[in-house]
Amino acid sequence: MKNFKNLEANGRQLVSVVRIRPVYPAKQLDTSDFTNPRIWAIIPGWLDSNGQITSLKTGNRVPVYAGDEVRIEMCGVAYDYESGDRIIYTRRWENGKPVYFFAERTCADNSCCPHKAFGEYLKKAPKQRIW
Repeated sequence: MKNFKNLEANGRQLVSVVRIRPVYPAKQLDTSDFTNPRIWAIIPGWLDSNGQITSLKTGNRVPVYAGDEVRIEMCGVAYDYESGDRIIYTRRWENGKPVYFFAERTCADNSCCPHKAFGEYLKKAPKQRIW
């Protein structure tokens, strides 16, 4: 987690930018599906009040292109990065109020909602294999 630049919420909403390979005719994916082969990137980030999204990992602005989905995330979501980093968005209670934060993910896959986070560095969809 020490490699991350942007884990503090600061009043922002946690989202995942999901980049989807277009198909024709257009067909929308199930928003609970994070494993569809048409998905070529999942980038966790913070959505601020101006509509800007910044990456959790790098702190850089994440552009949203036509065809991308911005999926709102909740407490309990976990991200497994290609680099091996595993984090979970969780909460604790202080003075009767919830405090939300990121922690190292140690939970089993069946006790949280893990998503693979990948493709942030890609500028376009990689070529798809045709069988």
